[in-house]
Amino acid sequence: MSLNFIHLSDLHLGKKIKSIKGDIDRYNEFYQTFEEIEYIIKQSKSKFVIISGDIFHNKLPSLEAEELFINFLINTYELVDYIFIISGNHDSDLKLKNLNAYNKLLNKFSAKKIIIYTFSDLEDYFNNNSKLPYFKFKLNNTEILIILIPFIEYRLGLKFHQIFQIEKEYSYSKLHNILLSKILQDLDLNQNTIKILVMHIMLDSANLGNSESPLYTNDIYKVLINDISFDFHYIALGHIHKYQKIQNIYYSGSILPLDFGEDYKHGIILNTIENNLIKSEFIELKNHKKLITLEINENMNNLINQIENNKDSYIKIRISDVLNSFDIQNLLNFDNVIKLEKYTKEEKKLISYDENSQQNQINTIDFSNILKIYEMYYKELKIDPNNKNPKNKEKLEIKLKKILNKLEEIINK
Repeated sequence: MSLNFIHLSDLHLGKKIKSIKGDIDRYNEFYQTFEEIEYIIKQSKSKFVIISGDIFHNKLPSLEAEELFINFLINTYELVDYIFIISGNHDSDLKLKNLNAYNKLLNKFSAKKIIIYTFSDLEDYFNNNSKLPYFKFKLNNTEILIILIPFIEYRLGLKFHQIFQIEKEYSYSKLHNILLSKILQDLDLNQNTIKILVMHIMLDSANLGNSESPLYTNDIYKVLINDISFDFHYIALGHIHKYQKIQNIYYSGSILPLDFGEDYKHGIILNTIENNLIKSEFIELKNHKKLITLEINENMNNLINQIENNKDSYIKIRISDVLNSFDIQNLLNFDNVIKLEKYTKEEKKLISYDENSQQNQINTIDFSNILKIYEMYYKELKIDPNNKNPKNKEKLEIKLKKILNKLEEIINK
């Protein structure tokens, strides 16, 4: 007999959109998206739900963000037997632990459970053998094991480095391999047990979704697939906002677009367990506004038509420095135009002229690594040190300005 479960992640409740018209609250979008998820859970008769971290966008979420999630928890609790939650890099352990108060209250009237697991719980497990990071249960005569590994901040991971005497050159990926090995060696499993791993990490082969925090997606946080594979039927990951499948590893992605650049589908994963196998289906969620980027070309009427045809979307417009203030004000009169991004004609020429080299280098470089930024900076300085041509100097200034702007974006996030 088959049974279903839902995997979702990266809710980022409380995330607002920065706008030239003031911060835009997305409470209604989140609320309607949760209603959509609850409907899918009910229709699919799912038995449990996995949430792979980043419940809130801020470690001190607003009351409205907490209210949204508590309502979702209570509504989902009525539909399933278990809810499994781990903390992500945006979450506060304390805030998530406070949700256990609702768990205790609800459990008085039901055998159902909400299991919340944070970094401090994982620390307790390895220090005192308490707060088990796994949960075994039976549904429809199927034994299921869920292993929960919350996000581990690099500096806090050094504590485990000392406990397990990991080699001097501290490897974030190797740490996860050791933690999983230690957990699995304590378990007595039969060959028919369905094994599911829940983590909040960045795989080395994952594709970023364009709005993740650069601080937690740089090279030191990359985890190798071979370090977490073991013999799991399904690995439910969070951290990357774009849905993707890598072998039996799944990122469900964020439930709605969190910033401009996330121009891809958002949703959840519906999984079916049958005959000791798991079949997975991505389900797109649509009860939210799209975030669209448009660019002004020579045809202003065409742009206005695009704006009017996307009234239910938030729009960012890239404008050139030759656009007059009258045209800009006309664009701002549209309620759905919330951002303007300015570029110079020289920048535009530079991008189109050297699109496959310099621009791609700027876009793909790991800008959270300051050393790489300086390396790129000085590389640009040495392009032609003896050439006094003012045009070359002008091009160089544009390139350096783009590098420094990228750095400023990271600092201001």
